[in-house]
Amino acid sequence: ESYVRSSYYDDMGFLVGVSGDYNDDSYSKSCEYDESGRLVAVSVSQEGLGVVEERAFAYDDYGNLESISIANVYASAYSYEYEYQKVENPSTMASILSLAGQTMFGQLA
Repeated sequence: ESYVRSSYYDDMGFLVGVSGDYNDDSYSKSCEYDESGRLVAVSVSQEGLGVVEERAFAYDDYGNLESISIANVYASAYSYEYEYQKVENPSTMASILSLAGQTMFGQLA
């Protein structure tokens, strides 16, 4: 078995693409960000199949992750919606969102 993977980053250090080969099966993933640096779309393609999965991320006016929509060739489209508890201290809220965002994007991207 053989596996090769390459990752690509933009000038700001954001992951914008991944490509790989696993036993002669090629795939690629591309990531898009908005002007605030939030992940807004991920697309995964597989050789011979084209796009096999697309994810779209939506945010509220405060930058909180509001929903994730997922469509793939293996299942029908579905989405998740998120609600956040009100936090009185803005620095606490920024800390919570920062940690949640890093964890969420690390798992989904």
